[in-house]
Amino acid sequence: MTTVKWAFDVVEVLEQQRAKVLAFANPPPHDSWRLLSRRYSCKQRLATARAVARRMSTRFKNPAVVAALRAHRGTDRWLREEVFPHALLLAAAERWKAQPIRLGKRWVGGGRRPVVPMSLAWPNAIRWLKQRARRIAEETILEAAPRVRLSARERELVRHLQASAPLHAAAEEMGIDPSTVRTMAQRLVRKRGKVQ
Repeated sequence: MTTVKWAFDVVEVLEQQRAKVLAFANPPPHDSWRLLSRRYSCKQRLATARAVARRMSTRFKNPAVVAALRAHRGTDRWLREEVFPHALLLAAAERWKAQPIRLGKRWVGGGRRPVVPMSLAWPNAIRWLKQRARRIAEETILEAAPRVRLSARERELVRHLQASAPLHAAAEEMGIDPSTVRTMAQRLVRKRGKVQ
C-alpha cells in the first residue's frame, strides 16, 4: 500500500517537472517573455522593453516617489521612455540570480529562501520581472530627485511663508531683522530655481 502511494507521489512530481520544462520550451506569446529568453538579441530585448514600458502604470504608492515625480516635468514620457525600459532590462539581467521573491503577499519557496526567478512558472516569472522593474524604477526616481538642504532658520522661514505671514511678521517672530528675512527668502528662491 505505501509502495503504491510512493509511486503515485513520484509520478506526480515527475509530471510537475515535465510541465515546467514544457512551459519553458513553449513560451507564451506574451512579449514580456522576450526579456527573459536567451533567444532574442539585445536590440530585440530593448524594443520589447520599450513596448512593455508603454503599457506600465505610472502611478506609485510610495509617497517619496510620488513627491519626487511631482517635481519632475513630463513625468509620464520620462518614465515610459527612459526609466521603465532601463529598469526592465536591469531586472531581466537578474533572472538567473537566486533571491528571495515575494509575489503579492506570499513568499515563493516558503519564507525568504532564495529562488531563481527563471525556475518559476512563466506567469510568475513575468510577474516577478514587472515587480522587480518597478522597484528598480522607484530607486532610479528617488536617485534622480533633486534634494535641497535647508538650514533650521530657512525651514522656519518656509513655515512662516507657507502660513502666508508677511516678511516683517516672520522677521519679528524669528527675532531677526526684516532685511535678513528678505535675503533668506531670496536665497530660498535661488535654491528652488537650482532644483527645477
